[in-house]
Amino acid sequence: MDKKEILRNSYIFGSLTAKEIDAVAAISEEKKYKAASVIFKEGEKAEKLYLLVSGKVSIEMDVSSKEKVSVMTEAKPGGEFGWSALIDPHMHVVSARAAVDSTILCVDTKALDNLIAKDYYMGYVIMRGVAKLSAESTRNARLQLIHTHYGA
Repeated sequence: MDKKEILRNSYIFGSLTAKEIDAVAAISEEKKYKAASVIFKEGEKAEKLYLLVSGKVSIEMDVSSKEKVSVMTEAKPGGEFGWSALIDPHMHVVSARAAVDSTILCVDTKALDNLIAKDYYMGYVIMRGVAKLSAESTRNARLQLIHTHYGA
């Protein structure tokens, strides 16, 4: 898949116009991560939004100084993670690690902020996508918590 197709298949950018997708693609770059590579760590400053192109990413949370728990695995092309970069205080609340060799589209959120400053409606559409993604993540976290607690 090319950059534009990945963006069109995402919650956050999927409702943008073709011209807006082109603008976001221009501020994005593909990066390759080897299996077990850390993409970002919990507590770090969040400056990029990530979309999976290929592979699989484990989203992990620190539960102690020595233990991490995988709270989600992203395997769908276009799946977003690291969206804390779009929301104050712009700090990662989880870590992300490549579970297998993966290709990831990285969107520079400072450049995205500049695009949004020129087109507030585009910002509205993007944040509506963030709200959908947030709701989906909350629902999945609740289901995982129920499964973990009750074994259902």
